Amino acid sequence: MEVRVCICGCERQLTGAKQQRRHPDCRRDERLARSKRWKANKKLTDPDFQKREAARAASTYRADPERARQLLRDGARERHARDRLAALAAYGGSCTCCGEARPQFLTL
Repeated sequence: MEVRVCICGCERQLTGAKQQRRHPDCRRDERLARSKRWKANKKLTDPDFQKREAARAASTYRADPERARQLLRDGARERHARDRLAALAAYGGSCTCCGEARPQFLTL
């Protein structure tokens, strides 16, 4: 098999009869992104979906409140870390006076 460049820019051995232009990981990532966009749009526009999601979340919380709180804390921690790294990258990713680039030592 020949190594070809995928649409995303990575070089992988693409398989299949037609030598598809995307490898399976890129297609999976694209499907996940499309699914997340669909769900986000559904949350904003469909009141029935909103009610079902609220009922599902309430039943999950009632089943195991400590686990639900832990999941919320973990999600908040991940979002905070992701947003912090994005902000640091927007400011150049390193200190201008000393050149420190390790995120754990940089502040905003």
